[in-house]
Amino acid sequence: MSNSSKRLVVVLLLLFVVGCANIPKQPYNKDANRSIQQITLIEPAANPDYSVVNLGHPAQSFGLIGALIAAGQISAKTNEFSKQVKSRGFDLTAEFKTALTAELEKAGYSVQVLKLPRAKAEFLPKYDGVPAGAQAILDIVVEAGYYCAASNSEYIPTIRSQVRLVKPNGKQLLYQEAISYGYEQGAKEAISIPAEKKYFFEDFDAISAKIDLALEGMRAGIPLVARQIAEDLKQ
Repeated sequence: MSNSSKRLVVVLLLLFVVGCANIPKQPYNKDANRSIQQITLIEPAANPDYSVVNLGHPAQSFGLIGALIAAGQISAKTNEFSKQVKSRGFDLTAEFKTALTAELEKAGYSVQVLKLPRAKAEFLPKYDGVPAGAQAILDIVVEAGYYCAASNSEYIPTIRSQVRLVKPNGKQLLYQEAISYGYEQGAKEAISIPAEKKYFFEDFDAISAKIDLALEGMRAGIPLVARQIAEDLKQ
């Protein structure tokens, strides 16, 4: 099993046990931050794989051994799906960055995109390397794939994002939100954007048989999530 597959198994085991955690919600105070006209967008952190996850896999009923079996099967599907969509040129980080930059500019902001090193796909602990003069820093974690609730449920395209806007010192939180497209994973406070029914698939074989449509289903969510972020921050 590859290192990425091992990491996925660990993540999935945690997902089975604890579910989807919410991040604290912080609405953007537009009146208090009207002086912010420029945003430094840190290149989004993205999971390198595009997950295909059955959250109600029947093997979970058999404890840890069952969870390992389920995670192994999910890992195999994820690896195959990731290989297929990557071969078609899909790059979540690049496409999300492009869409969000365009939406923020439409909202009236000057946007500077900056790539900073990340050890993990999570918010950066500090923002060393941000140029002097930055007014606010937008940090994003995003993932994509297909999720279903159980073996008799349809797979639904999914884009999940965690977003925060902070002052350049990283200590003053201006905005924080969880925004998802497609599958609703139970984060009660998250903003949820529905996916079109034409992008739902009966099972993994159906996804594999129509991989271009499945990719289109994921891509359709990127501008919608980006637009929601820009709308939240619009002056």
